[in-house]
Amino acid sequence: MLETLFYIVLAFVAALAIALTCDLSGLLVTFFPDLSSHKSYKTTAMGLTKSGNGLAKADFKASEDPPGWFGKVRVDGELWNAISDGVNGPPVEGDKVTILDVDGLTLRVERLEPTALPE
Repeated sequence: MLETLFYIVLAFVAALAIALTCDLSGLLVTFFPDLSSHKSYKTTAMGLTKSGNGLAKADFKASEDPPGWFGKVRVDGELWNAISDGVNGPPVEGDKVTILDVDGLTLRVERLEPTALPE
């Protein structure tokens, strides 16, 4: 009986130690981001910097809700949903884009340079 109680307490202490370690590592990365090997935008769009650049991975398609052009962009190795108002024309595959805003997990982007048309 005493041996069983010992193992239950040991399991509880081990679980508590693991939980505290995970919470502390999260706090350390939050307050000391240089300790992390991952950049913040890999886990959340909140850390994604505005005025960053990306690359359109496919031609953007017209969208009615929300209005604009919808597509995918790659930013530092991560693929993101993106929407553009098309001021410089809709982004096409291979275009460089700049990030104007972050809305949830969708980036609002603008095309930086038009793609040269084939002659």
